[in-house]
Amino acid sequence: MRRRVFLAILALLPGWARRAPASPPDPYAALEAYVDTLVPEHLGPSASALGADGALRELAGRDAQMGPLIAAGCRWLDERARARGAGSFAALDEGAREAVVGSAARAAPGSGEWVFYQHTRAAVMRHYYADPRGARAVGADGPPQPRGHPDPTEAPR
Repeated sequence: MRRRVFLAILALLPGWARRAPASPPDPYAALEAYVDTLVPEHLGPSASALGADGALRELAGRDAQMGPLIAAGCRWLDERARARGAGSFAALDEGAREAVVGSAARAAPGSGEWVFYQHTRAAVMRHYYADPRGARAVGADGPPQPRGHPDPTEAPR
């Protein structure tokens, strides 16, 4: 085939020759919606506002066991969303996201979704409450010492 003929054929396919190769999908795309389902903005900032989704991405990148677990969990979240008619977990409304995450929490111990939920929830909570803004959201304005723990027989002040 001559070069001119080849170029003419390419010209008939608009955009085909100029289109950049598609980038692979983000395996962790569901994380922001997932962490905000665990800790939504209510009395304090949401988990994503304090960077919990970024902390899970960082954990996935440095931990050889957590990386595949988090990626598989995100795929599972998106699969459950597609089963409910949404394009992704992030596209679900709050109630549907809570139902999906709740099913992971109630799944059989040792199942993939249960392990994903247990490990990522623990990591999100550690990250969230280690930040003073997260701790303040539950009334923890600092360590109990040296003041000591409040007297459990007294009403909160």
